[in-house]
Amino acid sequence: MYLWKKVVGLCGLLILTACGFHLKGTGNVQYELPYSSWHVENGQVMQNALESALIYQSSHVSLTENAEAVLKVIQIDHRQDIQSYNNNGGVSEYLLWVRVHAQVFYQGEPVGKPIQVYAQRVLTHNHSDLLGHQQEKQSVWQDIYQDAAKQMVQKLKTKRTAFPHASPEKSI
Repeated sequence: MYLWKKVVGLCGLLILTACGFHLKGTGNVQYELPYSSWHVENGQVMQNALESALIYQSSHVSLTENAEAVLKVIQIDHRQDIQSYNNNGGVSEYLLWVRVHAQVFYQGEPVGKPIQVYAQRVLTHNHSDLLGHQQEKQSVWQDIYQDAAKQMVQKLKTKRTAFPHASPEKSI
């Protein structure tokens, strides 16, 4: 009976691999951004991070006012919550997080569904070094914004079916 289960499992695996099944992200399709020129609107604290992520993800992207597509940031929620306390009752760690809602526009019309990304980091709090803590906190916030921007661009690259006017994908 045990051998029979192994044989059936092996046959199932062979059938899946024979029909071209592969895990997500292991295919040979190279995802590109759906449009070649972008404009980031209302980016606020994430403006630089979003522009950098768009340029970094594709060498063919240009950022102009008269762009083919506009990435409009609808809302940015960021918070700092207490993660844990130390033995003296003081704050030991903070949880910093950001949630970003954005929408892609093509020729003034919204395209696809709004995109939402979430990023978080834990910041260790040291009571003896308050000045260094503020600098470290700023650095962690910038890291969170960069992470959220990378996630946003990755979603733009992988959800190509939502963009009807997009250029075709390139195969390797």
